[in-house]
Amino acid sequence: MCYFSFPLNRRFGMAVVGLLCLTFGCGKPLPEGMPKLYPCSVNVTMNGQVLTDAVVYFYPEDESLKDYYATGCTDENGQTEMKTRLEYPGVVQGTFKVALIKTIINPDWKRTPDMPPEEMPDSISPFDFRFSLKETTPFTCEVKPEKNTFSFDIEQKGKPKQGEVPGTP
Repeated sequence: MCYFSFPLNRRFGMAVVGLLCLTFGCGKPLPEGMPKLYPCSVNVTMNGQVLTDAVVYFYPEDESLKDYYATGCTDENGQTEMKTRLEYPGVVQGTFKVALIKTIINPDWKRTPDMPPEEMPDSISPFDFRFSLKETTPFTCEVKPEKNTFSFDIEQKGKPKQGEVPGTP
């Protein structure tokens, strides 16, 4: 009797999982007309060191794909999985400009609700500002119809001074 009950319970469990997937879906469906998305992992370093909490933006170079930008935020290992339109895992096929943003604010600073804007501290990026704009970033990548993995290393010599906008004339 035990011999038959195990396969029967297993079949029942698989049937329940299948019905749940059919009922609720196994993932968020893509909007009508959205191109197919491909898995995309990104690793970001600065001078060879892991860069945490950096926001990665993929801007399509093809104007017809401009609505399908992708973003991600690096974890403690400097890695992220890209999402299109902030919610759909993966990236459309194409060539992208890659912008990186990381802002550092003094951790001792505390904002009060009635603080006027002129009293708020300047924030500063740990790297050259040119990496943060799609018009000036040197980084590009080509997403192919397969699992994609990209690595970007920001080579920064020195640190920007507070108040200056690095990478601008």
